[in-house]
Amino acid sequence: MEDNNRQVTLSGHMKRASVGEVARWINNAWETLPSAAVSRAFLKSCLSNNIDSTDYDMVFVDSDKDTSTDDE
Repeated sequence: MEDNNRQVTLSGHMKRASVGEVARWINNAWETLPSAAVSRAFLKSCLSNNIDSTDYDMVFVDSDKDTSTDDE
């Protein structure tokens, strides 16, 4: 995102980033997050909960009190 050699249009505006470049930015951002934090976020938002609701109580766990560790 900090490309000083960015091309400009004829009117002087910076050209938009390519889809591939934006995808790289997103990938780099995801890679900087601790995997434990990502796992907790998916559980908390119910995006990856078990179908049989065995981890339903995770929705009500106050993760702000948990210590953040990276389990990579």
